[in-house]
Amino acid sequence: MTSSKMALRVITWAAVALLSFTNHRCDALVARTTWEHESDPDVLQLMRESQSGPYEPKAVLSADDPHIECQTDSDCPMDAENLFRCMMVKGLKPTEKNNCRIAGVKPADGNQTCLCSTMRCTKGPEPAKDSSKLQYLMVGDCVTAYVRVRKEKKLFAQGVEMAGSFGNAGSTNRALHCLDTWAEIDQKRHWDVISFNFGLHDVAYTTEHLTVEEYRKQFTKIVEKLVGVQKRTGSKLLWISTTPIPNVPNNDEAECETPMSLLRCMSPPRHNKDVIEYNWVASKVVEDAVANGAEISTLDMYKKVSDLCGGTGYSFCEDYQMKYNAHFTPRGNDKIAEFYEEAVMALAKEKLSAA
Repeated sequence: MTSSKMALRVITWAAVALLSFTNHRCDALVARTTWEHESDPDVLQLMRESQSGPYEPKAVLSADDPHIECQTDSDCPMDAENLFRCMMVKGLKPTEKNNCRIAGVKPADGNQTCLCSTMRCTKGPEPAKDSSKLQYLMVGDCVTAYVRVRKEKKLFAQGVEMAGSFGNAGSTNRALHCLDTWAEIDQKRHWDVISFNFGLHDVAYTTEHLTVEEYRKQFTKIVEKLVGVQKRTGSKLLWISTTPIPNVPNNDEAECETPMSLLRCMSPPRHNKDVIEYNWVASKVVEDAVANGAEISTLDMYKKVSDLCGGTGYSFCEDYQMKYNAHFTPRGNDKIAEFYEEAVMALAKEKLSAA
């Protein structure tokens, strides 16, 4: 092994350790993926993209903006173009209203001060490499990053060029404000297939947390935007349900307030009962859209992962999911990528047969 490659491994592993002990977020998982595939330039691109994800401090405030204290996005004017995200702002005097939860090892480590802020959207996909191929836009959470690593080249070889929202799409609130940029709707770029998935960030008890009714409202608007794209361009739409959360202690529980909590508690807190409820709400929004003439296929990733792990309510799924974590092992990511590929290629074939 060359010294440069060894240095990359050491640096990457150090980054994994640091990020894992600051919080369980996609940045750490992308770094871990780089450890598995350190020679793959596509993974290095994912690392660069992850730096533009929703967790980066992009709070935009001017002297004229009202200072709206917040704990979650629910406290902010989510329907407005500005100040729609609850974001950490350093230097504020802590109050009950601005005490916000940023993902951290222990509850005390995650407590910060927040104001409603305007988050910049990461840029949309690059121009198509080969416009003769079917164009596939993938928007979603951390899971989508691993699908790209595993399937982008294989899909390309099968006639489908994949693009994704840069970084992590985050919650429905962030995605709703950024979807026009990611889908390049104003530029009328043509997408043959669009897949979308939101939920893990909405159910997490951090600044991104939304109530189920707020999730319904934001998700409905996202679906309406995508259906509008479908009506104009004939895009195939694929909704993917949120993956399950293992039944383990969360780090907002008393037993998880020790220095070694990260090793046996989930951070940030998430509950599978919330995932079930939010998935049900999303499924009803999709059903209503279909009843009104939209064509939306469903990939029930919740059921597929649950089946792999022994059914709803499991605590550990060592072959496929990381312990005390919402994210997946390399083998689990392989399986999820296979499910994606199968669903996307089925829609691509429908698109080709109709041409």
